Amino acid sequence: TIHRLISKSHKIIVATDAGREGELIAREILLSYKGGLPPCFRFWTSEALTPGVVQKNIDNAKPLAEFDSLFYSAKARQISDWVVGINLTRLFSIKGNALWSVGRVQTPTLSLIVNRDIEIEQFTPTPFSNIVVTFLKDGVQFLGKVNDPSKENYPDRFTSEEAKKHIEMLKPIPFATVTSIQQEEKRKAPPPLYSLTLLQRAANRKFGYSAKETLEIAQALYEKHKCTSYPRTESRHLAESSRDMVQGLLKLFQPALAPKALSVGKRVFDDAKLTDHHAIIPLNHYSGDDSRERNIYELIKNAFIAAFMDDFVFESTRVSLEAKPFNLPIISSGNRVISLGWKSLYINEEKDENGEDELPKLEQGNTVSISEVQAPESMTKPPAFITEDSLLGFMEKLNLGTPATRDSIIEKLLSTNYILRDKKTLRATPKGKELILKLGDSAVANAEMTSQWENSLDEIYKQKKGKAGLIGFIEQIHQFTQSEVVRFKNIEVTSHNLATPKMVALAKKLAKENNAKDFDKKN
Repeated sequence: TIHRLISKSHKIIVATDAGREGELIAREILLSYKGGLPPCFRFWTSEALTPGVVQKNIDNAKPLAEFDSLFYSAKARQISDWVVGINLTRLFSIKGNALWSVGRVQTPTLSLIVNRDIEIEQFTPTPFSNIVVTFLKDGVQFLGKVNDPSKENYPDRFTSEEAKKHIEMLKPIPFATVTSIQQEEKRKAPPPLYSLTLLQRAANRKFGYSAKETLEIAQALYEKHKCTSYPRTESRHLAESSRDMVQGLLKLFQPALAPKALSVGKRVFDDAKLTDHHAIIPLNHYSGDDSRERNIYELIKNAFIAAFMDDFVFESTRVSLEAKPFNLPIISSGNRVISLGWKSLYINEEKDENGEDELPKLEQGNTVSISEVQAPESMTKPPAFITEDSLLGFMEKLNLGTPATRDSIIEKLLSTNYILRDKKTLRATPKGKELILKLGDSAVANAEMTSQWENSLDEIYKQKKGKAGLIGFIEQIHQFTQSEVVRFKNIEVTSHNLATPKMVALAKKLAKENNAKDFDKKN
């Protein structure tokens, strides 16, 4: 269809996403055209596509040739991913007599899960005690913890022997004196608008939705219901030119906040921080009846409204007490809300700041009663298993994949039986663990390599290296891949039985239909 339209055109304007992969899609279509091309130009914007923005960028379209290095950067990414992936996938699959997928992004992502699982397996819990003192002031109870300033890490943790000794000293003491009070007014600005990754993380944390599920819902809100903006974005900001549009949206959702569209600064409107697309925002009311869609829509709408509300303001108090002759300080902390601000939108789901209660009115020199001293014993805990929420955070931080591909990378790891979902957590299978252990210190399993590649790919575009940049990068990738093949060509890989119960049931059915006598469900 596009080829037919090109044949009738006197001018072409490429208006795919303003980014590397958008450039690649357009160029591959143009390169596959057999005839001569008319003059080609590039439409380039990350702003909201209002009629004014569209017209301005059509009028200011630049010659397509100015973006050649962006195309070569994208082509280098495409070729290198394929060369590394196809060769190492084939090598490990032959060795393991099954599909063993290896890739520049998926393998470091798997490594994050495997390494966390190993860390948890090897963790040895250690007992410790907090010494908790219950105080009474004017009929109001509040708690404090004994601190040992000489302990660099965890000054409130003690061995059972230390705790026993300290409790014996503290129990007979009836009063403590307030020695110092530190009070500080703190402000928390509203959270950022949603990028796709932030939205997927919030939906996983709050509703248990997978990254794939959230993207599908967000796509439906955008495409089918037309009530939110384009979801496949890594940006958390809007363009300066969007202020009038935002003011109109605030009049729709929260009219009292409409003037804020003109006064809020770079926390929301920042052209320098825009990528291919602006942040996800609501464009209209949701009129559907799907509870999952409404959940995601409400997340997007509330984040948008919150962005224009006042800061959450609270007073943080840290009180130091002493109970002579006991010589260690007892620390009590609390918070007092001054103004809820944007948190009023989330009042039913937000806990008190830091989970700390408000303290009674205290002044330096006050005497308070000690009503109880306890030392509950606890065990140190291993790090938490990785969830989709935490994995998406790591992937974003380490530059693994893009907002549009991270969900498919996780699904690929699941479908190749490298990981499995266990309630809300993601766990490595024996197969996934074996791949990472076999790769050892190979750069293929290291997120640093992916980051270095991304920097090199960016340089092709930013330093205008053109076709020479593409050729140089691919040459490095060929050498790297050859060295990895040589390194791993003699390894042994275990064959894992990957049959699911459904597969076994199908095999039984087919065996029966074919009168096969040699069917073995263990094979």
